[in-house]
Amino acid sequence: MMFTDRIISEIKKMNKWLVDGNYNELQFYSNQKVDSDYIKEVISDYPFKLINYPNDDVIEPYILEYDEPHAWGVTCALWTKEEGKSDLVIDFDIELDESKNVIVNLNTVEVP
Repeated sequence: MMFTDRIISEIKKMNKWLVDGNYNELQFYSNQKVDSDYIKEVISDYPFKLINYPNDDVIEPYILEYDEPHAWGVTCALWTKEEGKSDLVIDFDIELDESKNVIVNLNTVEVP
């Protein structure tokens, strides 16, 4: 899928916001569905320290193509200092509108 590079870019951006504690950015990316306080609580309750991915090769998103054209669901494990690949995941939808603009909607940050 040629759109994979864009998906990886969005994962890295959201991961950086999590690592840096920019939870309001993530709340905005969820269209206000996921509260920044909830995200902060999930991250602070998690027993390991989130870090940025060491390189793009370790980012392994699960991508589900929806029935609607140009729309995908994405789940990807985050990375921690102690564990490497974590059981904590970020889950979001990504789509292209008619003008080919990318729309991202964060669904959750959680341990499934």
